[in-house]
Amino acid sequence: MVVIEEITETQYEKVLRLKCEGNDAFKRRENAKAKNLYTQALQILVTECKADDSQSSPPLKATLLSNRCQVNLALDDAPSALEDATASVAAAPSWPKAHHRLGSVQMRAGQYALAFEAYQRASQLNPEDIDLTNACTKAHEAMAEHGMLTEAAVSPDAEITLEEAKPTGAPAEQTEEVEAAAAVKCADQETKLNKAAAVQSVEVKAAAQSVEVPTEVPPKKMATGGESAPEYTLEELDDMATLRVQLPALAALGDTAVDVSETAFRLHAPGHYLLELTWPWSGSADEAKAKFLKKSRTLQVTIPLVV
Repeated sequence: MVVIEEITETQYEKVLRLKCEGNDAFKRRENAKAKNLYTQALQILVTECKADDSQSSPPLKATLLSNRCQVNLALDDAPSALEDATASVAAAPSWPKAHHRLGSVQMRAGQYALAFEAYQRASQLNPEDIDLTNACTKAHEAMAEHGMLTEAAVSPDAEITLEEAKPTGAPAEQTEEVEAAAAVKCADQETKLNKAAAVQSVEVKAAAQSVEVPTEVPPKKMATGGESAPEYTLEELDDMATLRVQLPALAALGDTAVDVSETAFRLHAPGHYLLELTWPWSGSADEAKAKFLKKSRTLQVTIPLVV
Protein backbone atom coordinates (compact mmCIF):
# COMPACT_ATOMS: atom_id res chain seq x y z
CA MET A 1 0.00 0.00 0.00
CA VAL A 2 1.29 3.46 -0.92
CA VAL A 3 1.70 5.78 2.02
CA ILE A 4 0.53 9.32 1.25
CA GLU A 5 2.17 12.04 3.29
CA GLU A 6 -0.23 14.76 4.32
CA ILE A 7 1.30 18.21 4.42
CA THR A 8 -0.42 21.05 6.24
CA GLU A 9 -0.48 24.27 4.24
CA THR A 10 0.76 27.31 6.11
CA GLN A 11 -1.00 30.65 5.70
CA TYR A 12 1.93 32.05 3.73
CA GLU A 13 1.89 29.03 1.44
CA LYS A 14 -1.82 29.60 0.97
CA VAL A 15 -1.10 33.17 -0.09
CA LEU A 16 1.41 31.92 -2.64
CA ARG A 17 -1.09 29.37 -3.94
CA LEU A 18 -3.82 32.00 -4.29
CA LYS A 19 -1.38 34.24 -6.14
CA CYS A 20 -0.56 31.46 -8.63
CA GLU A 21 -4.25 30.71 -9.10
CA GLY A 22 -4.87 34.40 -9.69
CA ASN A 23 -2.12 34.49 -12.32
CA ASP A 24 -3.62 31.48 -14.10
CA ALA A 25 -7.10 33.03 -14.01
CA PHE A 26 -5.77 36.28 -15.48
CA LYS A 27 -4.02 34.37 -18.28
CA ARG A 28 -7.40 32.77 -19.07
CA ARG A 29 -8.93 36.28 -19.03
CA GLU A 30 -11.11 35.37 -16.06
CA ASN A 31 -10.49 38.83 -14.68
CA ALA A 32 -13.18 38.91 -11.97
CA LYS A 33 -11.96 35.58 -10.61
CA ALA A 34 -8.34 36.74 -10.70
CA LYS A 35 -9.21 39.89 -8.77
CA ASN A 36 -11.03 37.88 -6.12
CA LEU A 37 -8.07 35.51 -5.70
CA TYR A 38 -5.58 38.36 -5.39
CA THR A 39 -7.85 40.06 -2.85
CA GLN A 40 -8.07 36.89 -0.75
CA ALA A 41 -4.31 36.55 -0.84
CA LEU A 42 -3.82 40.17 0.24
CA GLN A 43 -6.25 39.84 3.14
CA ILE A 44 -4.48 36.77 4.53
CA LEU A 45 -1.05 38.30 3.92
CA VAL A 46 -1.82 41.55 5.71
CA THR A 47 -3.58 40.00 8.69
CA GLU A 48 -1.46 36.89 9.29
CA CYS A 49 1.79 36.91 7.35
CA LYS A 50 3.47 40.29 7.83
CA ALA A 51 6.60 38.73 9.28
CA ASP A 52 6.93 36.28 6.40
CA ASP A 53 6.43 39.00 3.81
CA SER A 54 9.14 41.19 5.30
CA GLN A 55 11.70 38.63 4.16
CA SER A 56 10.76 38.67 0.48
CA SER A 57 12.11 41.11 -2.11
CA PRO A 58 10.11 42.70 -3.52
CA PRO A 59 7.49 42.24 -0.80
CA LEU A 60 4.74 39.86 -1.86
CA LYS A 61 2.22 42.54 -0.91
CA ALA A 62 3.63 44.85 -3.59
CA THR A 63 3.48 42.08 -6.19
CA LEU A 64 -0.13 41.21 -5.37
CA LEU A 65 -1.15 44.86 -5.52
CA SER A 66 0.65 45.28 -8.86
CA ASN A 67 -1.08 42.19 -10.24
CA ARG A 68 -4.50 43.31 -9.02
CA CYS A 69 -3.83 46.72 -10.53
CA GLN A 70 -3.36 45.08 -13.90
CA VAL A 71 -6.61 43.15 -13.45
CA ASN A 72 -8.44 46.36 -12.54
CA LEU A 73 -7.16 47.94 -15.75
CA ALA A 74 -8.49 44.96 -17.69
CA LEU A 75 -11.83 45.49 -15.93
CA ASP A 76 -11.77 49.23 -16.83
CA ASP A 77 -11.75 50.11 -13.14
CA ALA A 78 -9.30 53.01 -13.32
CA PRO A 79 -9.80 54.35 -9.74
CA SER A 80 -9.10 50.94 -8.20
CA ALA A 81 -6.12 50.43 -10.50
CA LEU A 82 -4.64 53.76 -9.40
CA GLU A 83 -5.23 52.92 -5.75
CA ASP A 84 -3.48 49.55 -6.10
CA ALA A 85 -0.57 51.01 -8.07
CA THR A 86 -0.03 53.73 -5.49
CA ALA A 87 -0.16 51.18 -2.67
CA SER A 88 2.31 48.95 -4.53
CA VAL A 89 4.81 51.81 -4.73
CA ALA A 90 4.33 52.49 -1.01
CA ALA A 91 4.93 48.81 -0.20
CA ALA A 92 8.08 48.60 -2.36
CA PRO A 93 9.46 52.09 -3.11
CA SER A 94 12.71 50.66 -4.52
CA TRP A 95 10.97 48.21 -6.90
CA PRO A 96 11.10 49.57 -10.49
CA LYS A 97 8.05 47.61 -11.64
CA ALA A 98 5.81 49.29 -9.05
CA HIS A 99 6.69 52.73 -10.42
CA HIS A 100 6.31 51.43 -13.97
CA ARG A 101 2.84 50.11 -13.16
CA LEU A 102 1.86 53.44 -11.60
CA GLY A 103 3.09 55.25 -14.70
CA SER A 104 1.01 52.99 -16.94
CA VAL A 105 -2.14 53.74 -14.94
CA GLN A 106 -1.45 57.48 -15.05
CA MET A 107 -0.78 57.35 -18.81
CA ARG A 108 -4.11 55.65 -19.33
CA ALA A 109 -5.80 58.35 -17.24
CA GLY A 110 -4.18 61.13 -19.30
CA GLN A 111 -1.98 62.22 -16.39
CA TYR A 112 1.10 62.38 -18.61
CA ALA A 113 3.29 64.54 -16.36
CA LEU A 114 2.73 62.23 -13.40
CA ALA A 115 3.33 59.20 -15.64
CA PHE A 116 6.59 60.76 -16.85
CA GLU A 117 7.76 61.19 -13.26
CA ALA A 118 6.81 57.61 -12.36
CA TYR A 119 8.62 56.23 -15.41
CA GLN A 120 11.71 58.29 -14.57
CA ARG A 121 11.79 56.91 -11.05
CA ALA A 122 11.52 53.39 -12.47
CA SER A 123 14.27 54.09 -15.01
CA GLN A 124 16.59 55.52 -12.35
CA LEU A 125 16.07 52.41 -10.23
CA ASN A 126 16.80 50.16 -13.22
CA PRO A 127 18.78 52.15 -15.83
CA GLU A 128 19.60 48.98 -17.79
CA ASP A 129 15.95 48.46 -18.80
CA ILE A 130 15.49 50.03 -22.24
CA ASP A 131 11.70 49.55 -21.97
CA LEU A 132 11.63 52.01 -19.09
CA THR A 133 13.63 54.52 -21.12
CA ASN A 134 11.16 54.13 -23.98
CA ALA A 135 8.26 54.62 -21.56
CA CYS A 136 9.82 57.92 -20.42
CA THR A 137 10.08 59.02 -24.03
CA LYS A 138 6.44 58.17 -24.80
CA ALA A 139 5.20 60.01 -21.72
CA HIS A 140 7.33 63.03 -22.64
CA GLU A 141 5.94 63.02 -26.19
CA ALA A 142 2.40 62.89 -24.78
CA MET A 143 3.22 65.87 -22.55
CA ALA A 144 4.48 67.82 -25.56
CA GLU A 145 1.44 66.91 -27.62
CA HIS A 146 -0.92 68.17 -24.91
CA GLY A 147 1.08 71.30 -24.08
CA MET A 148 2.10 70.07 -20.64
CA LEU A 149 5.85 70.64 -20.84
CA THR A 150 7.52 72.87 -18.26
CA GLU A 151 11.03 74.27 -17.94
CA ALA A 152 11.84 71.40 -15.62
CA ALA A 153 10.85 68.79 -18.18
CA VAL A 154 12.15 69.93 -21.54
CA SER A 155 13.51 66.52 -22.53
CA PRO A 156 12.95 62.84 -21.65
CA ASP A 157 16.30 62.92 -19.79
CA ALA A 158 15.38 65.90 -17.61
CA GLU A 159 16.09 65.40 -13.91
CA ILE A 160 13.28 65.17 -11.42
CA THR A 161 13.50 66.40 -7.85
CA LEU A 162 15.65 64.50 -5.39
CA GLU A 163 12.61 63.67 -3.30
CA GLU A 164 11.03 61.97 -6.33
CA ALA A 165 14.24 60.26 -7.34
CA LYS A 166 14.70 58.79 -3.87
CA PRO A 167 11.48 56.89 -3.11
CA THR A 168 13.11 55.33 -0.06
CA GLY A 169 12.68 58.58 1.83
CA ALA A 170 16.09 60.23 1.39
CA PRO A 171 16.43 63.87 2.56
CA ALA A 172 15.17 66.51 0.14
CA GLU A 173 18.43 68.55 0.39
CA GLN A 174 20.33 68.12 -2.86
CA THR A 175 24.10 67.92 -2.32
CA GLU A 176 26.82 68.37 -4.91
CA GLU A 177 27.54 64.63 -4.73
CA VAL A 178 23.92 63.80 -5.55
CA GLU A 179 23.89 66.29 -8.41
CA ALA A 180 27.05 64.73 -9.83
CA ALA A 181 25.59 61.21 -9.49
CA ALA A 182 22.40 62.30 -11.23
CA ALA A 183 24.41 63.86 -14.05
CA VAL A 184 26.38 60.62 -14.50
CA LYS A 185 23.14 58.62 -14.63
CA CYS A 186 21.71 60.92 -17.30
CA ALA A 187 24.93 60.66 -19.31
CA ASP A 188 24.87 56.86 -19.00
CA GLN A 189 21.25 56.79 -20.11
CA GLU A 190 22.03 58.93 -23.17
CA THR A 191 24.97 56.69 -24.04
CA LYS A 192 22.77 53.59 -23.80
CA LEU A 193 20.17 55.17 -26.08
CA ASN A 194 22.86 56.06 -28.63
CA LYS A 195 24.27 52.51 -28.47
CA ALA A 196 20.79 51.04 -28.90
CA ALA A 197 20.18 53.29 -31.91
CA ALA A 198 23.54 52.29 -33.41
CA VAL A 199 22.81 48.58 -32.91
CA GLN A 200 19.37 49.01 -34.44
CA SER A 201 20.90 50.79 -37.44
CA VAL A 202 23.38 47.95 -37.94
CA GLU A 203 20.60 45.37 -37.62
CA VAL A 204 18.49 47.21 -40.18
CA LYS A 205 21.39 47.35 -42.60
CA ALA A 206 22.14 43.66 -42.09
CA ALA A 207 18.48 42.81 -42.60
CA ALA A 208 18.42 44.85 -45.80
CA GLN A 209 21.42 42.91 -47.06
CA SER A 210 19.97 39.56 -46.10
CA VAL A 211 16.76 40.10 -48.06
CA GLU A 212 18.50 41.00 -51.30
CA VAL A 213 17.32 39.25 -54.43
CA PRO A 214 19.01 35.82 -54.47
CA THR A 215 22.03 35.49 -56.70
CA GLU A 216 21.16 34.12 -60.10
CA VAL A 217 22.05 30.46 -60.51
CA PRO A 218 21.90 28.07 -63.43
CA PRO A 219 18.42 26.70 -64.29
CA LYS A 220 17.20 23.79 -62.19
CA LYS A 221 17.60 20.41 -63.80
CA MET A 222 14.75 17.94 -64.06
CA ALA A 223 15.27 14.23 -63.48
CA THR A 224 13.53 11.14 -64.65
CA GLY A 225 11.47 8.71 -62.59
CA GLY A 226 9.12 11.32 -61.11
CA GLU A 227 11.95 13.18 -59.41
CA SER A 228 11.92 16.98 -59.67
CA ALA A 229 14.13 19.88 -58.71
CA PRO A 230 12.93 21.41 -55.45
CA GLU A 231 12.55 25.13 -54.88
CA TYR A 232 15.60 26.85 -53.47
CA THR A 233 17.19 30.24 -52.81
CA LEU A 234 20.83 31.21 -52.89
CA GLU A 235 22.01 34.31 -51.04
CA GLU A 236 25.36 36.01 -50.58
CA LEU A 237 26.18 38.13 -47.55
CA ASP A 238 29.72 39.46 -47.13
CA ASP A 239 32.04 36.43 -47.47
CA MET A 240 29.41 33.75 -46.90
CA ALA A 241 26.79 32.13 -49.13
CA THR A 242 23.66 30.36 -47.95
CA LEU A 243 21.62 27.86 -49.92
CA ARG A 244 18.13 26.95 -48.68
CA VAL A 245 16.36 24.03 -50.33
CA GLN A 246 12.68 23.34 -49.61
CA LEU A 247 11.95 19.61 -49.29
CA PRO A 248 8.27 19.38 -48.27
CA ALA A 249 8.04 15.68 -49.16
CA LEU A 250 10.75 14.68 -46.70
CA ALA A 251 10.20 14.32 -42.95
CA ALA A 252 13.85 13.26 -42.64
CA LEU A 253 16.78 13.09 -45.00
CA GLY A 254 17.00 9.28 -44.87
CA ASP A 255 19.14 8.10 -47.78
CA THR A 256 19.29 11.53 -49.38
CA ALA A 257 22.75 12.19 -50.81
CA VAL A 258 24.18 15.69 -50.52
CA ASP A 259 27.47 16.61 -52.18
CA VAL A 260 29.16 20.01 -51.87
CA SER A 261 32.28 20.96 -53.81
CA GLU A 262 34.09 24.22 -54.47
CA THR A 263 32.21 24.69 -57.73
CA ALA A 264 28.96 22.71 -57.49
CA PHE A 265 26.15 21.32 -55.35
CA ARG A 266 24.15 18.12 -55.78
CA LEU A 267 21.20 16.74 -53.82
CA HIS A 268 19.48 13.46 -54.61
CA ALA A 269 16.52 12.14 -52.63
CA PRO A 270 15.59 8.90 -54.50
CA GLY A 271 12.00 8.97 -55.71
CA HIS A 272 11.54 12.62 -54.72
CA TYR A 273 14.09 15.23 -55.63
CA LEU A 274 17.18 15.82 -57.72
CA LEU A 275 18.94 19.17 -57.69
CA GLU A 276 22.23 19.91 -59.42
CA LEU A 277 23.67 23.39 -59.70
CA THR A 278 26.97 25.11 -60.29
CA TRP A 279 28.04 27.82 -57.86
CA PRO A 280 28.37 31.26 -59.51
CA TRP A 281 31.55 31.66 -57.41
CA SER A 282 34.19 29.49 -55.75
CA GLY A 283 33.52 28.23 -52.25
CA SER A 284 35.49 26.54 -49.50
CA ALA A 285 33.96 23.05 -49.50
CA ASP A 286 36.00 21.94 -46.49
CA GLU A 287 34.35 24.61 -44.33
CA ALA A 288 30.82 24.14 -45.67
CA LYS A 289 28.12 23.32 -43.13
CA ALA A 290 24.65 21.84 -43.69
CA LYS A 291 21.62 21.25 -41.48
CA PHE A 292 18.11 19.94 -42.06
CA LEU A 293 15.36 21.87 -40.32
CA LYS A 294 12.66 19.25 -39.77
CA LYS A 295 9.94 21.67 -38.75
CA SER A 296 10.13 23.60 -42.02
CA ARG A 297 11.61 20.68 -44.00
CA THR A 298 14.41 22.86 -45.28
CA LEU A 299 18.01 21.93 -46.02
CA GLN A 300 20.31 24.85 -45.28
CA VAL A 301 23.89 24.90 -46.55
CA THR A 302 26.39 27.63 -45.72
CA ILE A 303 29.72 27.85 -47.50
CA PRO A 304 32.49 30.45 -47.14
CA LEU A 305 33.40 32.19 -50.38
CA VAL A 306 36.95 32.02 -51.71
CA VAL A 307 38.17 35.52 -52.42
